[in-house]
Amino acid sequence: MRLAESRGLTADQVRTVMVPVVTAPSDPNRVIAREPAVSDLWASLR
Repeated sequence: MRLAESRGLTADQVRTVMVPVVTAPSDPNRVIAREPAVSDLWASLR
């Protein structure tokens, strides 16, 4: 299977993750990535 190819994948082979966020101090209607958790996530995806 090549990068970004999903043909043949079943639901049990797919894992979803969410970027950890917090409310932005400058605007309560926005969110920003929560450190250091987001750095750990990016590192695990590399």
